[in-house]
Amino acid sequence: MIHTIRHIWALLLGTAILWFGTGMLYILVVIRAREAGFSTESIGLMQSSYQVGWLIAALLIPFLIRHVGHVRVFAAVAALGSAVILTHLLLIDAYAWIAERMIMGICTAGLMVATESWLNDLSENKARGKTMAIYTILSWGAPVIGIWVLRYGNIYDSTFFLLSSVLLSLGAIPVLVSASRTPSLIAVERFSLTRLYRITPVGVVGTFMAGLCHGGLYASASLYGVAIDLSVAEISTLSVTALIVGVLLQWPIAIVSDRIDRRTLLVITAGLATAPAVYFSLKSALSVTEIYIAVGTMGAFVLGLYSQCIAHVNDHLKPGQIVSAAGVLVLTYGIGYAITPVIIGFLLSQSSRSFFWVNATCTGFLALFVLYRMTRREAVSDQGELIPVSTASPYSTVVSAAEVWSNETRIEEGSEFDKINVVK
Repeated sequence: MIHTIRHIWALLLGTAILWFGTGMLYILVVIRAREAGFSTESIGLMQSSYQVGWLIAALLIPFLIRHVGHVRVFAAVAALGSAVILTHLLLIDAYAWIAERMIMGICTAGLMVATESWLNDLSENKARGKTMAIYTILSWGAPVIGIWVLRYGNIYDSTFFLLSSVLLSLGAIPVLVSASRTPSLIAVERFSLTRLYRITPVGVVGTFMAGLCHGGLYASASLYGVAIDLSVAEISTLSVTALIVGVLLQWPIAIVSDRIDRRTLLVITAGLATAPAVYFSLKSALSVTEIYIAVGTMGAFVLGLYSQCIAHVNDHLKPGQIVSAAGVLVLTYGIGYAITPVIIGFLLSQSSRSFFWVNATCTGFLALFVLYRMTRREAVSDQGELIPVSTASPYSTVVSAAEVWSNETRIEEGSEFDKINVVK
């Protein structure tokens, strides 16, 4: 492991800086948009457009990498992202910011694909799990720090936009200079959504619902904060609380997930996320402390829904099918993530309680659907190990599976993934 760290420390450092810089934008753009007079509907569209950028990147970035390589794509999206951040200061317009957030989503996803590919390629097989665990901690922790830093400056001037742009540029430097080689791409079988649904309905619907839940909580918490006129410090604390509590519970939930039917755990966690959403939506008025408690308890159980769904899908697939199926799930998750901020943005203009009602509806439906499916199919007899996947980075599911598979398996020609030879 120490040998691996010596080879990837610069890559990890660059990743941390990149996430630090982009993390502060999560609530910075929302607060500045409200200060500029944008409607809650426009801000909701702005939040969703970021995830739309991810969907575009899922189709565009692999195509570009195949034609010009990882290094050039990484450098291009880093430069574009840095420029887009500064454009927020030049064009104070709702439509412009919606477009800019979409482009920023493309850039962020592009940075993820390249960075995670390098990490997997430079990591030894026996240390790959630990390496991705470190990366996951950074991808969660650095944005939290970025959000927290907003408390210690004037958020209404250009300072934090400039700082975010500078950090994005600086973070790209160690990544670019440390990569002695670029990862190889592997060809994968196309896996349709309908085919995957026939294999695992809970996996497909659950991943989509996990996207709805994450969009309803993480992309919309700051939107809810500005709608009820919280201060900058309170909004940053709100966003941090939603993340940090969930992070602390990921490993205990992962341990439980490997010991019981994952569907049972999905029902429990989705139900536990629904309960506080319903309870606090029924209260006529909430103190700031109660809002923190509400978002923290919801985040504690919502954060791991995506990882649990991915692990459930993998339990039903052959090793060679995981890569292509994961690509379908990324798109499914992204579509769900993009929907709820728009819905909440429109409903918040009617009532602030809609934030809790939308979240309760999403998690509640997920729990009920999984409970129904448990009556239709027995649990799998042999479950694989659950690896916590950052909600900020569903691409790691695809990259990890692709790299592990390419290093450990060889497909027999003409077998269509039916025969897998393990190379020891």
